[in-house]
Amino acid sequence: MFALSTIVAGGVIFPRLPRAGSSILFWGDIARQGDAAGYVRNFNRVLDAGLLDEQYCVQSYYTALVIRRKYRWLRWAVVLFFIALFTGSVVLVAA
Repeated sequence: MFALSTIVAGGVIFPRLPRAGSSILFWGDIARQGDAAGYVRNFNRVLDAGLLDEQYCVQSYYTALVIRRKYRWLRWAVVLFFIALFTGSVVLVAA
């Protein structure tokens, strides 16, 4: 059970990222830009088109999905750890 809780906790550590796209806010998308000047051009294009708030909302939505998924994994890891702790304590006392 301790090993299982550790494996499930690994789900919290490893990133759950949405697929790369053309956002000017997601770090993965920013890093895919050829250089800083290209990023500035794309940022200004989005800003001038009045789409910055839309991209911010999309980023917030995907971030919320990632965080919710990570909390779910973390809850399961904690539950499994306490089950392992209880089981281990019973076995130790019984031995």
